[in-house]
Amino acid sequence: MFQVNFLPWRVQRQKKASQRFVGMAFCYAIATLLCLSASYFTASSQQQKLSQQLTEITASNTARLNEIKQTKDMQQAALVLTQLQHQTQQIRQHTLLLHTLFIDIESALPESLWLKRIMFKEEKLEIEGQGNDYLSIMAFQQKLGRSSLITGLQLGKMMAVNAEFSLFSFTLMANRTGVTL
Repeated sequence: MFQVNFLPWRVQRQKKASQRFVGMAFCYAIATLLCLSASYFTASSQQQKLSQQLTEITASNTARLNEIKQTKDMQQAALVLTQLQHQTQQIRQHTLLLHTLFIDIESALPESLWLKRIMFKEEKLEIEGQGNDYLSIMAFQQKLGRSSLITGLQLGKMMAVNAEFSLFSFTLMANRTGVTL
């Protein structure tokens, strides 16, 4: 059987409604596409800005880390210089003490005595020498004992070198005061 449509205006209305629906769907699709692409470009632009800021911050942090490292290196160098300066001061002080000690020894030494060796062992001082008589050795010991740089000066040993007792060998021992070498 053959179908006959007695309401053609319904078909036309359905056709127009169908065309409007397709048009609106197409417009929504285009609007959605435009919104998504705008969001993508905005996010991409924002990501690029953030990436550039991150690069700048990283460069700034690297520069600051280099400055900190240089400061630490300078502090280390200053510490080394301070230690060297302290050691230099100690050496000067030791030199002055030794100079003063040798002046004390020289001023106490009579002409009839001569020294063979002056030896330092930590805080101990040992003086070896020879002299023509016993009394000049004792006088040397008494004069040297007045020095403020040594304490506890003692005659370690004394021996006659020849049979006539005209030449004596002696050793004096003392404790040094002040700083040690």
